[in-house]
Amino acid sequence: MIRKIIIVMWMLLAFVSSNQVSAAGQLTMTDVERYLAPIYQEFEARGSKVKVDLELITPIANFNAKIDVLGVDSKSKVSKLDYQIEFLMLGKAKKEFTIQQYLEQNGTDLHVYTQLDKQWTKQIIPNLIINDKKLAEKQKVERLEFIKSVELLNYNTEQVELAVVVNTTRLYDLVEKAILADKTSFKTPEAKTEFLTAYHEIMSKAGDITYKEKIDRKNKVINSEIDFTDFTRNIVNNVIAKYDKKMKDKDKQDLAKFLAASKLTMKSEVIMLDKQEKIKIPAEVKQVAKEIPSKIQKSKAQTEKI
Repeated sequence: MIRKIIIVMWMLLAFVSSNQVSAAGQLTMTDVERYLAPIYQEFEARGSKVKVDLELITPIANFNAKIDVLGVDSKSKVSKLDYQIEFLMLGKAKKEFTIQQYLEQNGTDLHVYTQLDKQWTKQIIPNLIINDKKLAEKQKVERLEFIKSVELLNYNTEQVELAVVVNTTRLYDLVEKAILADKTSFKTPEAKTEFLTAYHEIMSKAGDITYKEKIDRKNKVINSEIDFTDFTRNIVNNVIAKYDKKMKDKDKQDLAKFLAASKLTMKSEVIMLDKQEKIKIPAEVKQVAKEIPSKIQKSKAQTEKI
């Protein structure tokens, strides 16, 4: 579970953080690479810190997760993450959690130090590379695969504002790849095939994800905002439609009301560092961290680069 969380989180962080245009309008992928790549390269050269705010509001409970990440570039061997999580079930006391984490690249393995409930643990995840320099160069090209289209909303010497449509097909392919590689969640190959068939049918009708990105060139800050609400509603409505005959009318009505009153958003802020900050894991953390086993088998054939 920790491995999956790290993978998804780093994909998101890399995605949202990843020379002049004469007028606003639709950009081609060539334009994106030509005009915007130098801006991103400046961030990558200096290193960045990222703030992510994920918020889910529903009629029965609210969830908010704030994640601060320091060391987001291919030069950092160590990254530091701080989580502040709030969960409020209506009518009950708010629950708050604070989690601190260090990610340390050690060859092809990722060492993960996590503090929860004042206790440190260490997990070694084999064949997971998140800051490889050659991989970073490759990702500059691959990152464009996740973009369906880009519209330039505003441009001047101090600020660039974009509306980006995500290539959801590329995201679906990544999820499918993870499902195919999963050897524990499905009892039989037939069960996995059935799930993938339903997955394709449901996700093919989910629609696009659009987000806005503002690049403050003067203050060296990139702000992004994604509203997943409609996208999530589409997915759930597609599930209801597919399994319509197996659901009670009341359950469908209750779910429809729940969706109508729910909202899921994610905001991120990428801040360029004034200079490269070298992050170190405190010696006392390494001394007290209790190593927990990884369920992932070490295999060169299964090397996964994010």
